[in-house]
Amino acid sequence: MLLYAAIFCILGFEAFFRPMPTLSFVVGSMLIAPLLFPVSLYLSIIAIGNARSIRKLTRSLREGGRINHKADWKRFYRTRMISMAILLGIMAPLAIGLPIAAMALERTEELPLENNDLSLVRLVDIEKDPLLERVDGSRLPSGVDWSNSVSSGWSPYALDMTIVREQGVIPGRKWVDGNGEYSPGIICSIYKLRFSRLADGVLNDLLQFHEHEWGRGSILEITDNKGFDRLYISHEQSRLEVLASKGNTVIWLQYIGEEDAQSVVEAIYLKIAG
Repeated sequence: MLLYAAIFCILGFEAFFRPMPTLSFVVGSMLIAPLLFPVSLYLSIIAIGNARSIRKLTRSLREGGRINHKADWKRFYRTRMISMAILLGIMAPLAIGLPIAAMALERTEELPLENNDLSLVRLVDIEKDPLLERVDGSRLPSGVDWSNSVSSGWSPYALDMTIVREQGVIPGRKWVDGNGEYSPGIICSIYKLRFSRLADGVLNDLLQFHEHEWGRGSILEITDNKGFDRLYISHEQSRLEVLASKGNTVIWLQYIGEEDAQSVVEAIYLKIAG
């Protein structure tokens, strides 16, 4: 019984008390948590059955009954062990295989120069100046330019998880404060979830993370949300962050530049609504 209680306590803690539970469920350490519930449920049913049998036997002995030493307990025991072996035989490969698959399917590639059919906001979608050029950044051991890269991941609970990083420069233009050449950049993450009911949880977890990063109260909810289900904006000097959801899709975007917030939000909506 202590083992069963411990399993449920661990699951309860993972599901309700750890930071960012939904995001961890989709992309993190709780990826295999749903697989533990059938095992825990089966063990609990066995524990309840054992407790009822012991109570029934105790009552019978108190009333003067005798123990049936000829009861076929071996068949009952074998049935339970076989069913447990089948259950674990199904769940164990999945519990091992899902994290391995998630790691194996992670990809980071160099972002193509052309604005292709990526369902993410590109820098050119915000910066309309035709003189915009790419700026090379530090390269990974694989040779990929990290500052201009696209990373994709896999999860059984998401149809698409992609992050785009892009850095540019407009020759001859300076920042409004005159401090160097104007070099805008974006980081854009998208989560297209398999179940739309996960969207609020993922957005809440991202909101919690970025409130902790930039300070509570720095992110404002936009009630006139331009067709989004939920929309949050944080704007500080040349840094703009937008967190939005619509249907089963959640987008977080960080933009460093001088374009206005409305242009950024409109660029996001064109992607998230399409």
